[in-house]
Amino acid sequence: ADFVALLDQFLRGLASTKNAHGSLASQTAVVVTSELGRFPIINGDLGKDHWPEAPLLFFGPHFAGGTTWVPTGKMMEGLPVSPTTGAPGGPGAVNLLLDDVGTTLVHMAGMNPTLFGYNGKRLRFLERA
Repeated sequence: ADFVALLDQFLRGLASTKNAHGSLASQTAVVVTSELGRFPIINGDLGKDHWPEAPLLFFGPHFAGGTTWVPTGKMMEGLPVSPTTGAPGGPGAVNLLLDDVGTTLVHMAGMNPTLFGYNGKRLRFLERA
């Protein structure tokens, strides 16, 4: 609850702060993530093990909004999606990697991802058309 309140305060601050180009919210991309996910089942020590899936939230005018991508299976594992449309399954569907997110964000910033060590897939479904 504390994090959500602080994130809300931060996003409202971006919306209410302006410069010569408009509000900072109209110029800023915000990505919120964790360094790891947690296994969805309690282990023998009454804790949760690390999990390779990590949730990400994307805020800002540069992202296609109002959508949840990457469906999960029964064990909350990420399922394959199209890097172009974000649609689950089908031809060309792949499991996404954090390298794909980095590749996409660096490309969206107008730079060459490979110059920064990113070699992932560009996730066009994240980009505002």
